[in-house]
Amino acid sequence: MTATTQNFKRGEGYLFFSGWLQIATGILSIIFSGLGLFLIPGVTMGAAFDFTETHYLNSFAGKVINYFMIWQIALGWLTGLIMVVSGWLCLRMKGREFVKWASVVNLLNFPHGTTVAIMTLHGLAQRKITSAFR
Repeated sequence: MTATTQNFKRGEGYLFFSGWLQIATGILSIIFSGLGLFLIPGVTMGAAFDFTETHYLNSFAGKVINYFMIWQIALGWLTGLIMVVSGWLCLRMKGREFVKWASVVNLLNFPHGTTVAIMTLHGLAQRKITSAFR
């Protein structure tokens, strides 16, 4: 059995890599958010992440963490879906502006979405990669 390699033009290999990475990360975001939404039936989101019992998190920082976790569960599926579409567009080498703005939105999808968004934005700053978009 022989392995075949795919030859990419300049910048297309990074888009191929970034596209599949965004699709995989987006699917993970959808799964994590879905599990959070469906495994907490009958419990309000605020009660699910109530940090008021611990005295050191009963502060501004604790409330920020609380609301961020609520946002991640409630809207993580949406940022995941945006990332999947962005990855699909990278594989087709289309939609550079959408990919850029989707990556900016996914900076909030901490930690995995943030990492992939930084890698994608770094790639979009390279002329050879942006020239690969049609």
